[in-house]
Parts: sequence; structure tokens; C-alpha cells
Amino acid sequence: MFRNLFQGRYGVDNLSIALVILSVVLNWIPFGWVLSYVAFGLAIFRAFSRNTFKRQMELQKFNTLFGPAIRAVQNFFSRIRSTFMTKRMKWNQRKTHIFFKCAKCGKTLRLPRGKGKLEVKCPTCGEKSRRNT
Repeated sequence: MFRNLFQGRYGVDNLSIALVILSVVLNWIPFGWVLSYVAFGLAIFRAFSRNTFKRQMELQKFNTLFGPAIRAVQNFFSRIRSTFMTKRMKWNQRKTHIFFKCAKCGKTLRLPRGKGKLEVKCPTCGEKSRRNT
């Protein structure tokens, strides 16, 4: 039934997502619910529009105005996600590997547990060190 719903339509882009986020934020402000509905309606209109050329031109203007700010926010959340994934990986491997930092460059290195004394060469700076696993 809904298989061809967006066929020939513009669809969702960064501007539509920004309008939905604006709608949610405006909904928290007293008497902002009216503008919230307008922003959400505009996002729905853009998604179902068949005039793709006008929607692309609107998106281009939006990206020239707010592109650097959007990229900064995306980079911020990307760094947070990367840090979280690294910590999760370390937690999942805590019983099978040891993690330590290189004394020279500070890069995190990983060794398997239970292998005795190992000599490790840092892949970044080439510093050699001995570790007991």
C-alpha cells in the first residue's frame, strides 16, 4: 500500500530534519506551538513535494547559511560517538587484552593477556617497550 508513497516526491533532507527539530524546540516554548505546527507542516510539505528543483534550491541556500554550523554539530556528536565506541570496545575486551599508552606518543596499544613478557613496537612512533601481560 505504501510502497510507492515517495515515488516522484522530493523526500527528506537536512532542511526538513532541521525544521522538525525546530518544531520540537518551539513546542516547549509557551505559545510557540503555533510556529511549531507551521515548521512541521513545512517539513511535511517539502517531503511530499514534486517540485524537486525548488526544494534543491532551498536546500542549497540553507546549506550556504547554516552549513558550517551543522558540520560543527555533526563533528561534535561524531567525536562523542567515537569516544563511546572506543570505551565500549575496551570494556568488551578487558578480560582478553590489556590496554596501555605508548610512553613517547601516547597512542593506546593493545596486547593479549597471558602471554608473558612481550616487547612491543609502537606503530606510530616506533618506540619499543617491554610489557608483562
